Amino acid sequence: GKPTSDLEAAMSKMTNEDRAAQTRMLQQSLLADRFNLKVHFEVREMPVYALVPAKGGLKIKAVDAPAPRDPNSPPSPPPSPGQKLMMPPGFMATAIKPDGSRTMTAHAIPMANLIGFLRNVNEDNSGRPILDQTGFSGYFDISDLSFAPLTTNANGANSTPDAPSLATALEESLGIKLVATKGPVEVVVIDSIDHPSEN
Repeated sequence: GKPTSDLEAAMSKMTNEDRAAQTRMLQQSLLADRFNLKVHFEVREMPVYALVPAKGGLKIKAVDAPAPRDPNSPPSPPPSPGQKLMMPPGFMATAIKPDGSRTMTAHAIPMANLIGFLRNVNEDNSGRPILDQTGFSGYFDISDLSFAPLTTNANGANSTPDAPSLATALEESLGIKLVATKGPVEVVVIDSIDHPSEN
């Protein structure tokens, strides 16, 4: 499937979250059209992880929401010599140090971005959803959050750097932790589906 030129132009002006939502709607429309797919949604009690404040409370500081994205604005000028490179609002990145440990940095992100990262790196690979129960609804920064590798190096070298686990780093630096529990999860139930129609 490919969006029309008008829709593609409109999507280029959307935020990352709105663009992802629009893409999901297009995919759903395509499946319904090509496969005659019929579904409904249900909320079920299932195993989940809850992202909650740690014992000492949240250590996250709210920052201003990022400004709306303007695709016609010129790119930011390169930093001057010796000037620290500023991360664009709404972005997060993870760098790997020589000893194998990681450093995470983010600027003006919502909690959903951090949850997306945690979902991708969850070590038990259980596929459990992560529910935001922090009570924090704004935007925040992450400054040089260091944590140990999520898995051991294949050659065993530098497998124990002097850095805390990701869980410990999140609790000590941001005041949040993941707790295994049960909670309401919206699931998709397929009612009917046919062989795909021809192109």
